[in-house]
Amino acid sequence: MISPLIRLVLRDPGLLAEHIGGYSALARHELRAYRQRLVRRLAWLLLLFGSLLTGVVLTGVSVLMWALQG
Repeated sequence: MISPLIRLVLRDPGLLAEHIGGYSALARHELRAYRQRLVRRLAWLLLLFGSLLTGVVLTGVSVLMWALQG
């Protein structure tokens, strides 16, 4: 006895190809969205660390200027 799924695939192989193509398109879409989120997150982290570094440098400059004034 042949399974109904195997019978369907043998009768219409394009249906299986279309189904696999749909999952492939979905995987590509999800991968593209994940990559965009990752790039955006890395950009925000770069901005965060740049801002922190700027704050540390400006704090050091202000401490040096305060030490010279006192």
